[in-house]
Amino acid sequence: PPPALESEADLDFDMFAEDSALWLEPSADEAPEAPEVAAVAHGTEARATGQLRELAVIDCADVPTEAWSPVWLELRPGLQELDLSGNALSDRAIGALCGALRPEGAPARLVLAGNRCKDVERLCGLISGGRLKSLDLSGNELNNKSAAHLAEAVENRTCGLHLLALSRNTRLFSGGSA
Repeated sequence: PPPALESEADLDFDMFAEDSALWLEPSADEAPEAPEVAAVAHGTEARATGQLRELAVIDCADVPTEAWSPVWLELRPGLQELDLSGNALSDRAIGALCGALRPEGAPARLVLAGNRCKDVERLCGLISGGRLKSLDLSGNELNNKSAAHLAEAVENRTCGLHLLALSRNTRLFSGGSA
C-alpha cells in the first residue's frame, strides 16, 4: 500500500516520470461512485518519459461495474504493471478492460486477485498476445471451463506468460476431473 498523504501538495509530482506509480484507493468519507485518487512517485530520479509505468487501484469493491469503463479508456500503452486487486470486478468489467488494453497494449504484469472473474476468454486474448508475462487470478470464481480456456491460451506459441497465479479459486476442479 502507498504511504499516507499529508496534504494536497503531496499529489504534486511528475506522474510521467519513469519510476512513477499511481495508487487509487477508496475514500471512507465519500459514496462509492468513483475511487479516491492518491498519487505516489517512486524512485529518486524523475526523467520525463511520457508514460505511467505502474497503476494500482486496490480494494474499491463498492464501485459499480459501469464506473470502471471510463477508467479503462484512459489507460495508455506502456503501462508495465496494473494491479486491480480486491475490486469485486465482474466478468463484464474485466472483459471491458481487456478490450481497452488489447494484446499489444497489455501490461507485463496484471493483478486481478480477489475479484469475481470466471469468464476468462477475453483475458486469454491478452495471454496469447505475448506481452503479458505475469497474471494473478487468485481468489476469483474460476471453474473448470475457465481452466480449460487458460490452458489453451498458455499452450499458444505466442504466449509469453511466465507466472499464472490461480490459488484460492475454490470452484476449480470441484465436481469435475482434474
